[in-house]
Amino acid sequence: MGGPEAPSRPKLAPLVVEHEAEYVVGFPMYVAFALRAEKPNAGLTRLPVVTWRSSGDALGVRVKRGGALVKKDEPSAEGFREDWEKGLKVPVGGQTRILADVAQFFEDLPPGAYSVEVGYGTAKRQTWSKPFPIKLRAPEDAEAKDLVLFRPAHGEMDWGRWTVEEPAAPNAVFPPRDKRDPLRWNKTLRYLLYGPDTETVDIAVLDVLDGMWIPERDALRAEILAWREPSAAKRLADEVTAKHPGLWEDMNALAAGQGKVAFYRRRRRRPGP
Repeated sequence: MGGPEAPSRPKLAPLVVEHEAEYVVGFPMYVAFALRAEKPNAGLTRLPVVTWRSSGDALGVRVKRGGALVKKDEPSAEGFREDWEKGLKVPVGGQTRILADVAQFFEDLPPGAYSVEVGYGTAKRQTWSKPFPIKLRAPEDAEAKDLVLFRPAHGEMDWGRWTVEEPAAPNAVFPPRDKRDPLRWNKTLRYLLYGPDTETVDIAVLDVLDGMWIPERDALRAEILAWREPSAAKRLADEVTAKHPGLWEDMNALAAGQGKVAFYRRRRRRPGP
């Protein structure tokens, strides 16, 4: 008679994806979703890491145009071992917010209207979203100029690396033009990393981050305020976590004085202007 079966690992709940209504060819295509356990009293551990800078191969898409499947990539997270202690975690009964760039899947697709499903996980353990509509359009004049000025030379779609890479000169850092700027997240973060110092940075630069970006906007605002009043860091972090529970890990870091923007600012070769 065999021994008891090992308990099965909690399953991932289906993804609910936040997204822009339209994206621009050549620029990042960010989506956001919360990782949750299928059962509300469960948590998750040892999940493949996805960040706004890099998704590896833990993401997948199914893309249709006019009802016809034009792109299919399954998440595999090849090389990720589920017995590793490292990886993403989801607290019991909680969630972990993921911000990811799916532009790599659209590099060879023309402008137009598409229906998209996003998948996350490994080859054996994955979950998918329901289909959602997006529009992919060609760059307008100002955006085409941005492509010429800023497009990373080391990787056509590697906007994540460009965002955190130190500029050649302080005056090479620009805030976003407006809410339609396809680099509004990247330019905002780059401005905070390499622009004015913590006392003079204009917090209103965050106003371009609306819609799907509201959790990130609130987290960045809390970090700026914590720079100016370190004793308030825990209170600010708790307020953001209460409003956006998927950001629990970033807010724990902020409360401990280890915000993500502060991390990069401490590594700068030169002081802020």
